[in-house]
Amino acid sequence: MAAFKKVVISAADAVLAALLAPIVIISIINSVIRRRMNEGKSCLIQISAGGSLNDVLRKFGSLEALFNFDGDAPVRVFSRRVLFFFPSSNTLCFTFTDGWMILEQRKAMGYFKLTGVLLFLARLFHAASSEGGCLVRGCDPYFSGFAAWLTGALLGLPYCVSIHSDYDLRYKLDGAKGAPTIFRSRKLAKMLERFTLTHADMVLPIRQSLADKAVELGVALDRIRIIPHGVDFEPFRFPLDKTKLGALGKENRKIISFAGRLSKENYVDDIIAAARMLSAARNDFVIVMAGGGSEEERLRRVVRQDELLSSSVTLKGFMPRDEVFELRKASAIGLALMGGFSLIEACAAGRPVVAYDVEWHNELVIDGETGFLVKEGDIEGLARAVSFLLDNPAEADRIGGAAHRLAFERHDIQATSVIKRKAYEELLAFCPK
Repeated sequence: MAAFKKVVISAADAVLAALLAPIVIISIINSVIRRRMNEGKSCLIQISAGGSLNDVLRKFGSLEALFNFDGDAPVRVFSRRVLFFFPSSNTLCFTFTDGWMILEQRKAMGYFKLTGVLLFLARLFHAASSEGGCLVRGCDPYFSGFAAWLTGALLGLPYCVSIHSDYDLRYKLDGAKGAPTIFRSRKLAKMLERFTLTHADMVLPIRQSLADKAVELGVALDRIRIIPHGVDFEPFRFPLDKTKLGALGKENRKIISFAGRLSKENYVDDIIAAARMLSAARNDFVIVMAGGGSEEERLRRVVRQDELLSSSVTLKGFMPRDEVFELRKASAIGLALMGGFSLIEACAAGRPVVAYDVEWHNELVIDGETGFLVKEGDIEGLARAVSFLLDNPAEADRIGGAAHRLAFERHDIQATSVIKRKAYEELLAFCPK
């Protein structure tokens, strides 16, 4: 019965999509005409492949995070900013927040995906013209990158794709939860990735290691601009404010902190394994894990059912960003086995960081100088690094101070905004005159 219902609903989706197709075609024609009438405006349309407005505001407090912490770059370059979220279905919701125009598609009906895609594209084409859209940005090389390419190709607009992760590594660690698939095929997703990147007017990886992967896929070097993560370091210029932190439990122990998504791609099971190993040898620490995610409930059960872990691991769940900053500053050690923003923030807090030697980590964690790099999956090595820092607080302070200085030097938002602004201005030169 369930399979029959799915087939029927899918057929209904196809019928609705067929009825919508002429509307999409008319929208394309209308968009081309309207775009010519709106030339001279400068608008950035950013397509996000997941998430929701509420989730972003809850986590980051503002929409600037979706521009990869651009700071003032979009404001100075573009007269209007439009965001498209595409969580998965076909109910349209328009919102105006902090000067942004947002088109959010919220999940409503289970199997009407094709209809939802056509509705999304029709509205996207309309916005690209009526808002004077000059530049389209996809936030990954998969669905949003393809939507950006399609918009650019049909309306004659330049488009760029930003790369934020090593998707192959994420897929290795967490399967389809970690990286996109098409019809459950990673191979098909890789074909789409290559297409969107090699056809883009500009590819914007956030670090050198991702730029190297783009070159391997066939992207020309002259189309790549590295846009480093930029962070507003203002909260890290002030000493610890315990009033913002709240109770963490086991206040007499040294804090080892992890703040990020509780998912397999962040090696959360390795943190638990290291906690168990450390707990068998000492009781002067507590590992505080802040964040939610797909593995949260399972980890809570594991900790609850293990006597050693229940005395040495605290799962705090979601914490507001200001509290996370204070947690990092209160820590003796920061764990960022896999990190982007989380690694930068852990270093900026002025505490020594322990990370796996994967992806880009060696750009910020210089082994023995700004933290310790441990071979991926080496639980014993992870426990040894943590124990060394717990037993040598003076050395930990020295290493943490060096980490703080390097993070400020490479990732301050004022510097990275200049880089981002220059890339956008180059792209605008491709716009029709």
